[in-house]
Amino acid sequence: MMGKIFHLTVILFLTCNLNLFSQELTVSDKDEPAITLSNEKIKLPPTQENIQSKEELMIIGEMNRLKYDQTALNGEKILQLQKKLEALNHRSVTKPYETSSRLFSDDAIRNHLQNQTDAITMSGIYSSPSAYIKSIATQTEQRQGGSGTIWVSVAVGGGDGGVGATPDTLLLFKSVNNGISFSLYSKLPLNVGNKINYDDMDMEILEFNSYIKYIHLVFGYITDGFTGSYRTGLVSYDIISNTVGNIASLDFPGNNFPGNKYTRPRIVSDNAYYQSGSYVTIAVTQDSLDNGNYYHMTKFCRIYNPYTINPSVTYMPKSIYTPFAGFSNVGQADIAYYNTGFSASGDSIIFVVSGTPGFFNLVLTYKAYGNSSEYPVQSTILFQNFNNKEYARIASNGGGNQKKMMIVYIEENIGVSIFKSVDANNWSNSFILGGGGILFQFKYPDIIGRRNFDGKFYITNKSETPMTDVITSYVFDNLNITSSTINHNNSGYKSFSAPKPSLRFVNNDSCLTIWPAYSSVYSSCGCSAVNLAFRAYIQGLYDPVTNSPKYDYSALYLRQTIPPYAKVDSAFGYNATIFSFHNAGPGSYYISMNHRNSIETWYKQPQSLVTPGINSLSLYQNASDAYGSNQVQVDNSPVTFAIYSGDVNQDGVVDATDAGAIDNDASNFVTGYVNTDITGDDLVDATDAAIADNNAFNFVAKIIP
Repeated sequence: MMGKIFHLTVILFLTCNLNLFSQELTVSDKDEPAITLSNEKIKLPPTQENIQSKEELMIIGEMNRLKYDQTALNGEKILQLQKKLEALNHRSVTKPYETSSRLFSDDAIRNHLQNQTDAITMSGIYSSPSAYIKSIATQTEQRQGGSGTIWVSVAVGGGDGGVGATPDTLLLFKSVNNGISFSLYSKLPLNVGNKINYDDMDMEILEFNSYIKYIHLVFGYITDGFTGSYRTGLVSYDIISNTVGNIASLDFPGNNFPGNKYTRPRIVSDNAYYQSGSYVTIAVTQDSLDNGNYYHMTKFCRIYNPYTINPSVTYMPKSIYTPFAGFSNVGQADIAYYNTGFSASGDSIIFVVSGTPGFFNLVLTYKAYGNSSEYPVQSTILFQNFNNKEYARIASNGGGNQKKMMIVYIEENIGVSIFKSVDANNWSNSFILGGGGILFQFKYPDIIGRRNFDGKFYITNKSETPMTDVITSYVFDNLNITSSTINHNNSGYKSFSAPKPSLRFVNNDSCLTIWPAYSSVYSSCGCSAVNLAFRAYIQGLYDPVTNSPKYDYSALYLRQTIPPYAKVDSAFGYNATIFSFHNAGPGSYYISMNHRNSIETWYKQPQSLVTPGINSLSLYQNASDAYGSNQVQVDNSPVTFAIYSGDVNQDGVVDATDAGAIDNDASNFVTGYVNTDITGDDLVDATDAAIADNNAFNFVAKIIP
């Protein structure tokens, strides 16, 4: 797959009732040098100044000494030194736990623990027809007792609004068998009226030893049932003692000003390197309306005592740069920790900012010394082309002197791309998935790095079409793609939120994709699938006047090559899209296709399918591509073939029974998405009957080996 470009057929869906068309989806991982720009070439707002006195430097030095001591939890001592530092420089504000209105009631906290035996199967983590999936976050324990336990937080809620609206709920699930099954661990309903934003949640896990482990979860929410303030919240779980905190919204200075909107919190720690003296950093995006003018900025805060459910939060009052004038609905910041030399002096935090007003075609990076409340300084301006760059997310591996990192982002209307670096300074660019036309909308990528495994990353993204979501995942080792699954969504689901990458400790560790539908959350174990770009046309859905097909939901099966040709795996999608087979390995298979009112049709001979990469197959160009040449010509120019329509009852033959069912529905003026509608126009009439009658007269039936 490396260095090659694959041209794949995918479906772009206009509407359920209009002709649909296909275009090419391109997949690549060819590296190109990234263009880095200096401040002299592009005038960006300046970053904040960091001027420190001798006394401040002495305090910071003592904080570093305590942080580097891995034998004890020194968070409270470090916190007191931070407060002493603030008394000198007034550049940050540390606030104690619960300084404003609470997010959870006492009753919710008392009753948050759930029955641990409530096991759920691998394919489904959660489902409720009465709730919408708002956001997902996930982390895996990677140190000492409990290593490999997977945690998944799911925000669910209803669509009602107003001051008394039903509150959203935070659910926390865990898996102790590498994602095969999950159990509900905690259920926390927010206070009345609080609604969590879509795709606006992040999680970090802190592990000191087998007996001290905490999860910190951040999320964006709106008060008063979508009509109030935009806030960001933090909730902390002690997953050993099974307790939960009740911190209020993150209380940045100016938080209560009605023109300020706080969204998209992202959280990171240096726990991969520091077990005891870990610091947590949280970045948020702020949009402000002041006297009719919009301003866009990035703020951050830090937790110096994270081994508690009631941490104090140290806020940096100013943006990391002078605010950008203007409003952005895609602007956001993400953060990662990295180390450059096995000591506290090598600790750094990197901020990645995208979607900024006036600079939509740039990805901006800022760096800060990771061990004190310093404002970051502008580092690199990444520019590859003039396309808008959105939803940039960054990950590192967090270990000592591990400087490899990766940024994933969306090129608007183009696809998914990455910037990657081996030294945290110099960057190259790779395009990894794109094409498909303007209705194939790539959105909401995310990335994680395997802790202490330099250059190992997992990426997920969602590609939206009007009728389904394509959930894709990629695995990188040493910054290069090693495997991918083009589509985890074999059921045609749509969703509001985005998939999330995770990992499990199987086969020297492997990936896990957590992905949502409207009202359900699923997990897909494994990093690689047999990916098949497949196209076939359906007789009743082809218009020879316009030379255009329609597409419908179909099933594709991989079968053994020897009698009785048993099914090995199945995938579901439209009859010209990418099918990903999750359970079959590379090998030789017969391939058969089933459509709800068409004749089962097999490819002419077994096909050797490989991984990684993309396999391609089509039936429409030659009748002989189908086993037994079991297709009908539907167009003379261009010469086009399609599988036979009319098998309404799916018994393998078009006969009087099928024709009778169509005639009966036509007499009753049946409309809608029904099997007797052969032409796909949502009306059963004489046109449908004519196709079935003609095929019945010609004794059309399935032909199999």
